Order: sequence, then C-alpha cells, then structure tokens
Amino acid sequence: MPNNSALTSGVLAIGFVGKRLLPPGREGALRATLAQVLDQLEAENPGRELLGISSLALGADTVFVELMAERGSRPAATGRPAYAQLIFLPTPPAGFFLPADFCLGDEAATDPAVRSRMAHSESLLKGPTVQEVRIVGTSADRDERFAETAFAIVHACDVLLVACTQADYNAALNLDSTAPLARGGSAETLQYAHAEHKPAIVLLVDAPGTTARLPIKLVKPLA
Repeated sequence: MPNNSALTSGVLAIGFVGKRLLPPGREGALRATLAQVLDQLEAENPGRELLGISSLALGADTVFVELMAERGSRPAATGRPAYAQLIFLPTPPAGFFLPADFCLGDEAATDPAVRSRMAHSESLLKGPTVQEVRIVGTSADRDERFAETAFAIVHACDVLLVACTQADYNAALNLDSTAPLARGGSAETLQYAHAEHKPAIVLLVDAPGTTARLPIKLVKPLA
C-alpha cells in the first residue's frame, strides 16, 4: 500500500501509538521521554512544522496529545517550530468515547473519575492545535476498526513513536516468536510499521527501575 502521508518539505509527520493502560507510576516518565524525543526531532528538522498524528484513547494517546497541545500553545519564539495535530478515530466520537473504554482497573463505568477522564479526552479534540479529526475505520467490527486506525497512522506518518512494553517490542521484531500479537495493538502496529519501511522510536514503558526517563529503542526501516 502506498504511503498516504501529506508530508511536504516543511512538515514532519510524527505518528504515535501506545498502551491504553500504562504501568503504575509511569505516566510522568512517558511524558518526560516524549519531550526528550520531540526535542531531538526539532533539532534534527530545523524549520519544519511538527505534525502529530494519533488517536485519543486512554493512557499513552492522551499523554501524547496533551504534550503536543502544550508545545503548540507556547508563545512564538525565533527558531521554535510550530506544532499541529491530526486525530484519527476508528468511529465518530459518539462511538469512540465510551465510559467502558476509560476505566482503570476494576472501576465501574459510572464512576465519576471515569466520566471525568473521558470528558478530558473529548475536550482535547477541540484544542487549538488540532487541525482535523479524521474517521478512518471502515470495518463493521469495532475492534477491527481500531486496528485500521493504528495502521492508518503508520501510513500517514514519516516516523512512528511507540510507547509499549518490552514484551511488545520483542514480539514485534520477532525476538520472541511465541508471544501473540493483539490485533491492532502496539506490537502488531510496530511490526506493521517495520514491514512498511517506516522508522520507529520505541519507548519501553515497563523497564524495571525507571522513574524519570524510559529507555528508547530505535527501529530502522527494512531495506
């Protein structure tokens, strides 16, 4: 399938996929490591707009969208790149923002914390850096539409950021051939990006002993 990226010489399209349920206490480390990666991409691509392309599920997606919005809202400064976002959803928002998908642990869907979390994620769709909300899923099966969305992000980006576990990383690159790949999950999406010749930057969210920064793995595209 051809690359459908809208890349121009002035835009770097940064795709993102990540774990819906992050290990306890790792959100801050994910945010700090994403900031480090974005700083590096800025330095390597002077003068280019950084365009984030992601979905907006609970967990890692929300962290990425928040960080992109924060950077896009900073006062203009000489030499500082512009930030913008495209949000890809598998269904229209009414079918995507469901309380059951924003629960942590054994929370009930009626829990006020769940509703607050979901409302916050919904509000990010209306942020000033969001250029477009695009519905990309086509399958009649909801789970399959989520997989379609992850793969659409791969096709639309120039580099993919993946926040996943060590097991996901090993399974995606066939370092552990016994591990199953969840349909449309981080591992399958990373494997798909690798096969589609997309460079990837992997942030390992469950590395032991990590509190401030997550380990980063660079995955070069297949020749």
